[in-house]
Amino acid sequence: MTSLPHQCRADQNRLRPKALIFCYNDAELDEPVKDEDAQQQTATTPAGLWFANQVASDACASIALLNIVYNLDPIVDDFELGPDLEAFRDATQDFDPKVCYALCSL
Repeated sequence: MTSLPHQCRADQNRLRPKALIFCYNDAELDEPVKDEDAQQQTATTPAGLWFANQVASDACASIALLNIVYNLDPIVDDFELGPDLEAFRDATQDFDPKVCYALCSL
C-alpha cells in the first residue's frame, strides 16, 4: 500500500465533519400523501436555526446541504456563503420549514 502524498495528509487532517447526510431510496415506502391541512407540525424550529423540510420523496441531498451550510458559524467554521446564499438565508430565516423547502425548489 502506498502512503498519501504529504499535501493529501495535511488536507485530511483539516477535515472536521459538521453533519452526516443519509441518502436512501424511499420509493418502496409508497405511503399515501397526506393532505397539507391534515399534517400537524410536531416540532418547531429552534430560534436561530435555518431548516427546510424536504417533502419530495425523489429529492437529492441539495436541501440537506443547505440545511448544513446555512447553520455553520462563519467565524468558527472558517466558511463564507457568498452574497446570494446569505441573502436567501437571511430572508427566509423565520419562515416555516416547508415554505423554505418550497422556495428552494423554485
